[in-house]
Amino acid sequence: MAPPSDAAAARLTLPEELLLLALDPGSGRVQGLMWVRYGMAAAALMELERAGAVRPEHGGKRFRVTGAAPASDPQLSDVRRALDPADRPRTTSWLGRRPQKDLVEVYAQRLAARGAVRVHPHRTLRFFPSTRYPVTDRALAAAERATVDAAAESTASSAAGGESAPADARALRLAALVGAVQLGRRLYPGAGHRAVRHRLTALAKADWVANAVRSKVTSTQGAMASSGGGG
Repeated sequence: MAPPSDAAAARLTLPEELLLLALDPGSGRVQGLMWVRYGMAAAALMELERAGAVRPEHGGKRFRVTGAAPASDPQLSDVRRALDPADRPRTTSWLGRRPQKDLVEVYAQRLAARGAVRVHPHRTLRFFPSTRYPVTDRALAAAERATVDAAAESTASSAAGGESAPADARALRLAALVGAVQLGRRLYPGAGHRAVRHRLTALAKADWVANAVRSKVTSTQGAMASSGGGG
C-alpha cells in the first residue's frame, strides 16, 4: 500500500489518531483498552472544543456546551447531542459514562473504511467474542507515531532552550492523550525512554481534557488496587 499523503493523514480526527496509536500493529488488540476508552471520549471532547461546541469551566474540572458539532462528523454530532446545554458536567465523571464506551468500536470502523485497519472477529479463550483491528496501513500508523515523537521532542527542546520547530497545538494534544492513557509505557518502553514518558505526562497535566483523563485513570487504578488488596 502506498504511503498516505500529509493531507490524508491530516483528515484523521483525534479519536482516530489515538486509536491507531493504541493498536498492536500485528494482533490488532487495543492496548490498555479501559484507559483508551477514556482517551477516546477525551479526544472527542477536544474535537468539540476545537469546533467551538464546548468550553472548559473551573479550570477544566467542568465544561459547558457553547455551540453545535461539525455537521460533517456524525460521531461528534452524536456526542454533542447527548450533552444537555443546561448541564455543566464534571469532566472526569463524563469521561466514564456508558455512551463514550462505544467510541472505540465506532472509530475503529471509520479507520477500517479508510483502509487503515482490518476488522477481525476474535474469541478470547475460545468462548468470549471480541473484535481486533490489525493495522493494514503501516505508513499512516508510522506518521501518527512520528507526530507524537515530534511533539515530545519539541517540548524537550523548548525546556532546554533549543531551537527545534515547535509542535502545533493539535500534535501536542495528541501527545498529551498518549501520556494520559499511559500509552507512553507501550510506545516508549524501557529506561532509555523515561524522559520521553515524563514529557508526555507533563503534557497531559497541562491540558484540561487530558488531565481529566489522567486523573480518571489514576483514580480507577487506585480503586481497583484497593478492592483487590485485601486486609
